Amino acid sequence: MRALGVEVRPVDVMASAVESTLELLPSLGPLRAVRLGFDRVARLSADAGRRIGDARAATRFISPGDLTRRAALNAHELQCLAQADALRALTGHRHQAAWAVAGVDTRPTPMLRESRVDELAVELPALAEAEETRVDYRELGLTLNRHAAGVAGQAARGPFACSPQPCCATTRTGDSGVPAARERESNDACHVSKTTRLPINAIVWPAVADSQRKPLLAARLLPLFGRWQRQEGPQSIWS
Repeated sequence: MRALGVEVRPVDVMASAVESTLELLPSLGPLRAVRLGFDRVARLSADAGRRIGDARAATRFISPGDLTRRAALNAHELQCLAQADALRALTGHRHQAAWAVAGVDTRPTPMLRESRVDELAVELPALAEAEETRVDYRELGLTLNRHAAGVAGQAARGPFACSPQPCCATTRTGDSGVPAARERESNDACHVSKTTRLPINAIVWPAVADSQRKPLLAARLLPLFGRWQRQEGPQSIWS
């Protein structure tokens, strides 16, 4: 949608519904933006999303503790929201959010829920751009920041020349993205599925896999160079 000029807004406890919704853009007349819903947040139940919406309808949240008490959230639900960067309006960036919700008492006893603990404010650094992108894909299945290919390209000191058009195995090219899965095929070639502008299968021969074992298994953003192949839809890069 962003490629078509549609504004997409992040999941936000101060604005999101269970499902994605349309929001008015006052400065642009009848045009609307898409607000991502709580159903984008990994491991967060629809019931938690509904409780947040119902509590917010009464009055806006003023802190993570206020959100927790009024929406009856547990520690797991709070962490899901923090990791999805849905608490930014209350806490700041997701690293700060994780710290903030760790200090919220979610025990069900009424007396404990109403208690207050004064803590010193701690300023934590934001995650690096590459890490933000990786966590976005893990927690939301997408990112509204720069695409993973752009982040990885910068990390490798230059963009990769990658085109979706090549259709033969003789074209040398490169691409980069977030590894979605890694597996070893019966012929001992390592098979890496990547989340990029479009799904790509990367087939890495044993000699390359052995010499590049550490980055292949541990990299969060993976640049690849090889021969591009496309056959009736599926696209692959061969090392």
